[in-house]
Amino acid sequence: MEPVVVSALLPPAPARQPVVRPSDVGGRAAWQVLVRGGALRAVVDDAAVPVGVAVTAEVRGAALAPRVPAGAVVTGPSAVWVHCGGALPEPLDLVRRTGTLRLASDCTWLGGVRVTAVGRTVVDVATRLPHEQALGLVLELARGGADLAAAARFLERRNRVVGRPAARAVLAAARERLAAAAAGP
Repeated sequence: MEPVVVSALLPPAPARQPVVRPSDVGGRAAWQVLVRGGALRAVVDDAAVPVGVAVTAEVRGAALAPRVPAGAVVTGPSAVWVHCGGALPEPLDLVRRTGTLRLASDCTWLGGVRVTAVGRTVVDVATRLPHEQALGLVLELARGGADLAAAARFLERRNRVVGRPAARAVLAAARERLAAAAAGP
């Protein structure tokens, strides 16, 4: 069993996020004027960033913060969105921490919310979603920098994984598509 650093269980010290909410600018009407006028770029329906600010995983996590209850972890397609962007899936995919230290080591804090780490997210979507949907999300994560070989090792190290054969097929298909794309026409 790997030792767990106690500080990893705590949220990071709050950092000033560039996320702007309607309450920050005088209400929804003012917020919408700023978004329509081009001063703010919407991240989700109730959060935006000033134009010129990069929308990173930290910013996407902060945008979700009011929707994520204390003790919950963003997982599955919602975690893919936090890590990579794109269209936010609704409803949010959330799980409650079970109190096990294992889940804590498979997560990271992004923008004040706990999100499954990239490798765990790859395995989660590959084991739980239909092949084509999982493949699309795994490819998004890979294009965003996910290490599929490390995710495959993570999959094999876990005990009692429901969906392991399906996940192996998804990871193999993703590696094939990425290799074909790298080889070019």
